[in-house]
Amino acid sequence: MAALASAFFILWGVYINWNYGTEAIIQVGVTQGIISFVSTFISSDALQRLYRTIKRFGWHGSINVPVGFLLINGAIFGAHFLAGTPRILPTMAPGLIVSVFFCSAYTYRLSLAFAKREA
Repeated sequence: MAALASAFFILWGVYINWNYGTEAIIQVGVTQGIISFVSTFISSDALQRLYRTIKRFGWHGSINVPVGFLLINGAIFGAHFLAGTPRILPTMAPGLIVSVFFCSAYTYRLSLAFAKREA
């Protein structure tokens, strides 16, 4: 799954930044590939840890969605910024859409799992 996601995001990043030359295309492709592959594995663990922390403070679990979204995509934005990606937001656009659904669905799944444990 991570390889498939990486392939899609690499191709998207290359397409969006095509007019910036070969060096930019290679840099964006490598950056997108690494970010996509790593974030596929790290995001679920990060959301679990965040959810546990939020619940420990007594806050409602749904706050996990916007906070998780901002943390994950903030890290991705930072990586693109440091790598010098020419068009960061258009490059990130498909991932932003996917991460809204991912954060929402995964948080819902976590809430069900925690409800079972507490029952």
